[in-house]
Amino acid sequence: MNSEKKTNSTDDKVVVVKNLTKTYGKFHAVDNISLSIKKGEAVGFLGLNGAGKSTTMDMLTGCLDPTAGSIEICGHNIAKQPNEAKKQVGYLPSDSPVYDNLTVLEYLKFVCELKCVKNVKKEVDRVVEETALGDKVKKYISTLSKGYRQRVGLAQALIGDPAVLILDEPTSGLDPSQVVSVRNLFKDLSKNHTVIFSTHVLSEIENVCSRLLIINRGRIIANDVFENLGSNAPSAGSRIYSLRVCCENSYDIEPILKSFDENSRIANLIKFPGDIIEFDLEVSKQVGEEKEIYLNVSKLLIAHDISILQFKNKSSQSVEKIFLNLVKADDEKRAKETHNVGGANREKKGVGV
Repeated sequence: MNSEKKTNSTDDKVVVVKNLTKTYGKFHAVDNISLSIKKGEAVGFLGLNGAGKSTTMDMLTGCLDPTAGSIEICGHNIAKQPNEAKKQVGYLPSDSPVYDNLTVLEYLKFVCELKCVKNVKKEVDRVVEETALGDKVKKYISTLSKGYRQRVGLAQALIGDPAVLILDEPTSGLDPSQVVSVRNLFKDLSKNHTVIFSTHVLSEIENVCSRLLIINRGRIIANDVFENLGSNAPSAGSRIYSLRVCCENSYDIEPILKSFDENSRIANLIKFPGDIIEFDLEVSKQVGEEKEIYLNVSKLLIAHDISILQFKNKSSQSVEKIFLNLVKADDEKRAKETHNVGGANREKKGVGV
């Protein structure tokens, strides 16, 4: 087992990435990204297909050399001290690196030899216990379910007791019960390891991770805790609430709410049978705190004989909505930048825009 886990900073940053770049010809798969991850963090890493997520993870694990930039794992530069840095990383790729013709025990002993583990039996016993593989160790990997094969892949990543676990879509292809089981396992592991967790099942990120990293077209476009990312929507200085009220379907409710907050806006209005209306209400943050807003809106509607059936804060968005909104905003920003650069270039050449 590897006991040498050092960091070179007072704030316990176990992963430090500076100006990391990977190019293929003129194409930037990863474009000058910098980030850091502290000891004990569980970080969700999201990106559309082709965004640069897997390329970044391959560089973090030492499987791919960067074109430029640096990576430090527990204080070890992965280019200058590759062996020391890689000892601190356990990697579970999207396709578990297991051998079907071996038993679980044979495979884990083989991985121990590859990682130069001294006390093989003790280490195998430890990872088998951590991944709950006790009754499967003598079975051939080819006979295991997808969920248990993922556990075996995770067990190999844990061998050597690495400080950092990098998990690339570890719940892909699992049924719902297997997903819950593996998710709970990840939660337990995050207590003793720094975890970087990539998945396309965005609800998994919310259940396992505390911080979100979003990459789009090779660049990091978000790096924050969920609460901060969600509170930025829909626009600065505003709040959104979902209201369901009982009133005549023909009733014009917007003028009433304008008297509460002249900057308020109604969106996504849906009419239901039985004189029930549901809509989103955006109001200024300046009009008060959530409890105060609820009381004042309630008084206002009750004064007009309108009953509130539901009042819900929508400022906290789902991971899916946060992700899609940020990617869309980044794409629009880049399109505008490209348009402006193109226009400037045409003006230099004396061509009208």
